[in-house]
Amino acid sequence: MSAYEDYIEKYRKLHTGESLFHTADTGEVLDYGKYKYEFSGVEFTRKFIPYIEQYIKKVKRSITILDYGCGKGFMPWGPYRDKTHGVWGHFYNSIRAIWLYDPTNPPYAERPPEGLQFDVVGAADVLEHIPEEGVEYTIRDIDSFTKPDGLIILSISGIPALKTFDDGENLHCTLKDPKWWANTIVRNTKKQFVLIYQGADRTTVIPGNIKK
Repeated sequence: MSAYEDYIEKYRKLHTGESLFHTADTGEVLDYGKYKYEFSGVEFTRKFIPYIEQYIKKVKRSITILDYGCGKGFMPWGPYRDKTHGVWGHFYNSIRAIWLYDPTNPPYAERPPEGLQFDVVGAADVLEHIPEEGVEYTIRDIDSFTKPDGLIILSISGIPALKTFDDGENLHCTLKDPKWWANTIVRNTKKQFVLIYQGADRTTVIPGNIKK
C-alpha cells in the first residue's frame, strides 16, 4: 500500500469512528460523538462563494460544481454566517448540479464518471492532508475534472492541525509555503485557479493561469 492509499484508509477510519482523533498538544483521545461531524465540508461555503460568484458573472451561464474532498458533504446546504442556505441556496438560480466526492468517506467515495468535467472544482482544506508524494497526482486529478474554461479553487493550510491520528501524526502532513504550493499547482494544471493559503499570521490569495 502506498502512502497515499494508506492515508485514504486512515481518514476512512476517522470518518467511520473506527479510529479516533487525538489532540495535538496532549494526545488526549477525543470523543467520537462530539467530533463525528469533523470535516463537515462547510469550509467550501465559507471560503469559496465569492470566487464562484465572480466566475458565474464572467461566464454568464448556470454552472456545475465538483466538491473534491467533500468530507461529510455539508457544502450544498451547510450554513455559514450570512450564507444561511449553503452553496445551493446562495446560487439557487445559477447552479445546475453539484457532485460530492471524497475517496475517504464511503457515502461519497464514488468518483465522477471518466470524462465528466465541471465548471468549478473546489478542494477546501484538502491538500495539506495528503502526503507530499500524492499532491501532484491529486492536483492532476482535480484538473482532469475541470472544463477547459473552468475554475479550480483550492484552500490550503500552512500550519499544523490541532488534531492527530491514533499514532500521533499530525493531520496536516504536508506543510509548505504559498510559493511552493503555487508552483506545484502551475506545474500540474493550465486551468485558471485561485489558491487561498492560510498561514500562521495571514491569509494569502494567489490567482493563476487567468484567462483574458
